[in-house]
Amino acid sequence: MVALILHNVKELEGTLSTRRKGELERLILASLWANDSSMSVLEVRATFDEPVPATTTIITVLERLRAKGLVSRDKVGTDSYRYTTTSDHNEHVALAMASALAASSDRSLTLLNFTGQLSDEDKDVLRRMLDSRE
Repeated sequence: MVALILHNVKELEGTLSTRRKGELERLILASLWANDSSMSVLEVRATFDEPVPATTTIITVLERLRAKGLVSRDKVGTDSYRYTTTSDHNEHVALAMASALAASSDRSLTLLNFTGQLSDEDKDVLRRMLDSRE
């Protein structure tokens, strides 16, 4: 009997896919950004390929994103909600970049390292944007 259980566990381990930390949040945000309107939990869940997270998992992640201020919800009916992002994808990325810079102990060095990783084209765009603000 123990051998059968171990065999079944090994079979399951081969079929289960684990996600990296934060990946489910990113996938849910991507689903919401890709949609032109708010989405229900089941609509968000329907955007996933296998393995599809449980509905309760989707709800938990959406509520965590709401607590972080990344999504908002509107009540529909007596016990259902529709979710939408509070910013578009580009705004979200810009906020993440600003947050990373704020966490740096040496902003100048961080900016130097960041711009050193940019392509020449991106550096030209950044220069033009900075010049146009003056």
